[in-house]
Amino acid sequence: MDRSDNLLALYQLLRAEITQVDSQNYQVLGFTVGATAALVTAGVAQHAPLERSVVFALVVLVTWPCQRLMNGKRRLVWRIASYLRVVVEPQLEGIDWETHLAHLPRRGRYAQTLSTRAAYNEWLIITVLNAVAGLCVIALGILPAAITTLPKALLAAAVAIGWAVLAVNMKLADNRLARGYGGGVNALYEMTWQDIAMGDSRLSAGEADS
Repeated sequence: MDRSDNLLALYQLLRAEITQVDSQNYQVLGFTVGATAALVTAGVAQHAPLERSVVFALVVLVTWPCQRLMNGKRRLVWRIASYLRVVVEPQLEGIDWETHLAHLPRRGRYAQTLSTRAAYNEWLIITVLNAVAGLCVIALGILPAAITTLPKALLAAAVAIGWAVLAVNMKLADNRLARGYGGGVNALYEMTWQDIAMGDSRLSAGEADS
């Protein structure tokens, strides 16, 4: 195989890996939804408000690690996609999928329409699951508890604030993974591959001169 055949094989291999990562994220998301449904069902079946609250709160121990796992997979996608765009596609005539994707509008009128918003959609689903769990804690755990009104209000407020902080935290991580926010993970990988490619070029030129 000559160099172009090797590059094409590498391109196909890395594109297949992106597809595999997307599939893995869908599986993780499906597991998260299923586990949340199971925990909510188990919580409703409990008789004591405290036991219900504990079971509902366990949802966060599922959603947060799964969100972290999906974000890591999204970072892998950007690492591969930026490498294809910066290193591989410029050497393959007629193959410029990732290059063209990078030229889609990142802001303005058409940016949201043209974006798949994969990371945002994952964040939204996780946030909704956390909200369901939080509402269950408040409605089925705190409010029916045999305590006075003030502690109930304080506990409900603490749950709501905790949910909001978690949602904002996860959204900031989502923003760093989005193509349209400039900078972030995608741009960092792109600059890194450009530096490496320039270093390889200088090394090749030096070897040619010697």
